[in-house]
Amino acid sequence: MAFSLICASPWYTFRGSIFRTGWTDTDGDLLDTITEEWYFNTASSRADSDNDGLDDWKEINDYSTDPLVNDTDGDGLLDGEEVHQFKTDPLIEDTDADGLTDYEEVETYLTDPTSSDSDGDTLSDAEEINEHGTDPNEADSDNDGFSDAEEIAEGTNPLDAGDHPRPWLWILIGSLGGLVVLIGIISLVVINRRKSQPAAPPSSTLPQPYPVIDPSSRSEALRQIILRYNRLSLEKMAQHLDFPDTFTLERWLLTLPEDLDFFVEGEEVVIPREKFVSGSEEAEAAIEELLKRFDEFEKEQYGKV
Repeated sequence: MAFSLICASPWYTFRGSIFRTGWTDTDGDLLDTITEEWYFNTASSRADSDNDGLDDWKEINDYSTDPLVNDTDGDGLLDGEEVHQFKTDPLIEDTDADGLTDYEEVETYLTDPTSSDSDGDTLSDAEEINEHGTDPNEADSDNDGFSDAEEIAEGTNPLDAGDHPRPWLWILIGSLGGLVVLIGIISLVVINRRKSQPAAPPSSTLPQPYPVIDPSSRSEALRQIILRYNRLSLEKMAQHLDFPDTFTLERWLLTLPEDLDFFVEGEEVVIPREKFVSGSEEAEAAIEELLKRFDEFEKEQYGKV
């Protein structure tokens, strides 16, 4: 019979209270009637005396809140709302210490009451609202590509998309799309310039250096050229005579007297072969004159003897 009475009673622990006073726990909040009425002054007939969403036992033992005041920290949020819904501290009106009360963050600004910087831009929610007028939920209030903190540090207006820390070119380069566009524009400019430029003339520089030969061998090479060729390209003649390039060869040709009848036609040297192959004294004299001019030019240009 005693067992059935205990099971039918409204309390949850031995003799009705966790304090084991022997008095009943009428409202089932684990506090017996005497303890509630005489010690805590809570209502023994209601588990949640202040109707804040937390029963008296939890307020006293778990959260240290006032079981007779539904908003212990006076921030405008019920103790039960702070504990269960917003995860804020029911004993501190500004849980994240950002300068805004939990109620202001939850009801007015819709910011995170447990984070002092809801948008992660390194400015506290209160700084954004009270000092700068920026949006505490948007790291970049004016959507110009720079965070509010960057703009404030650089002295630009974080609420004006046209006022940003760096020139437009850096913004363009800073984004992948802008970089692709910039590369495309540069490529088009380069291609158009190449098309508009005339083709470069063939290089007169010899393809590779030739070994230096002594003056007598070079003179002999010149003798063989004038006796065997009517025409010879500038490049080949420069190679045979060991000139560093065709320009130097042309300079030598310009030093020759007109009566030797050498001239350049296009990229070829026209050689007055008939003037040198007759075997006459005049032909030999012309050859000697040509060789003399050649040696003199060599001495002037390269100091060869």
